[in-house]
Amino acid sequence: DHDWGLRLTVLVDEADRAAVRPVTELLARGLPDQFRGRPARFATTWDTAVTHRAEVATVTDFAVSRLGVNPLAGPAGLSSLDWLVLTGQSVLEVIAGPVYADSTTELGILRRRLAWYPADVERYVLACGWQRLCQRMPFVGRTADTGQPLQSRLLSAGLASDLISLAFLLHRRWEPYEKWREALFARLP
Repeated sequence: DHDWGLRLTVLVDEADRAAVRPVTELLARGLPDQFRGRPARFATTWDTAVTHRAEVATVTDFAVSRLGVNPLAGPAGLSSLDWLVLTGQSVLEVIAGPVYADSTTELGILRRRLAWYPADVERYVLACGWQRLCQRMPFVGRTADTGQPLQSRLLSAGLASDLISLAFLLHRRWEPYEKWREALFARLP
């Protein structure tokens, strides 16, 4: 619905980091302005330069650019705190896109590590969601009883939002940002 044009992400393993710059430069020189009637070079809302939108990066740099943390660091990956600061949308940007070909060793590991929370973090996030509901639910009626119908409705809307978040958690699906939340919520079993 915005920033429309052809995009491609080419990922390489850390061992091939030296290839990132030459491949990016090759694409800058060689990609046409259009391909089959669609723009291959275009500006975006975050970058007014008319250029190709083929991103070349290491798997790690790609993940860090979306997540702010490195899920491939060390054998354990992310700490519990790292998991708690991730958003569902940021994880989806890393793992949900189609992969047309993969000759890396790191991308599969990355996608598996980000498939879902570790069990202890999942329990914590679920407990927080249920606790939030328990704490706020009584105030819907209390605010209505004290002549605050708007606040009662706002609390009801917040509770509905919390329930949608819990539905994503219970189905072990990463929650997208608000623009796509209803559409993906409707697809949950």
